[in-house]
Amino acid sequence: MMRALLRSLPLVLVVAATAAAQATPSFTQLHDRFVAAVGGRAALDAHTSLTMKGTITLESLSGTVEILRGRPALFRQRTVLNGLGEIQQGYDGTRGWTIQPSGPALLEGDLEAGVRRQADWFGDITAPVEATSAVVEPATFEGERAWKATYVSAEGPELSVFFSVASGLKLGYSTTTPVGESMSILGEYKAFGGVLFPTRLTNRVPQGQVFITITDIVLDTLAPSDFALPPAVRALIKL
Repeated sequence: MMRALLRSLPLVLVVAATAAAQATPSFTQLHDRFVAAVGGRAALDAHTSLTMKGTITLESLSGTVEILRGRPALFRQRTVLNGLGEIQQGYDGTRGWTIQPSGPALLEGDLEAGVRRQADWFGDITAPVEATSAVVEPATFEGERAWKATYVSAEGPELSVFFSVASGLKLGYSTTTPVGESMSILGEYKAFGGVLFPTRLTNRVPQGQVFITITDIVLDTLAPSDFALPPAVRALIKL
């Protein structure tokens, strides 16, 4: 009997390995589960704008952050840091811009692409085309069982997205840059207007860590005029 059992082990291992491989979800399956977990596209489609307010801490600096987003592709962020001053950036549907303590500027290249992506109303629940070929494997992310999906992003660097095995929610991202590994951690999802949003965001880079805590989200109170170019930025276009 023992010899028969031993002879059957190779077949058992092959079957087990095949079952394990079949159990590994594709990126599309993980993404679809994530979209359903946050409420579904229809829940986000029911709204026209949102205002996020919270606090931000980095190294010895702290302050407040306000993020405005509107359909179809409008974005504005205002960060005030004690000891540094106010920083603004936005996208009015056509142009990306910023206002730093050193002055206003129109964004170009990757910098503008970054704010344009943030402006996309459905951007957080839209799967990148290049992610369909992602390699998926089991992993642990911040102590939680996860699926790790790795692919080469449109910007070039390899990007890994982590999905919770238990809830299906996105736990965060990691990527390797020329200066080291960068990691973004999403947590404390809460419901606003039928949509789950992460309210605790941590960004770890070689230079340090940034913590953002969202304290309130208000939906459907903004108008297109709230995303108009500030006068200081508009003046640059006239030059």
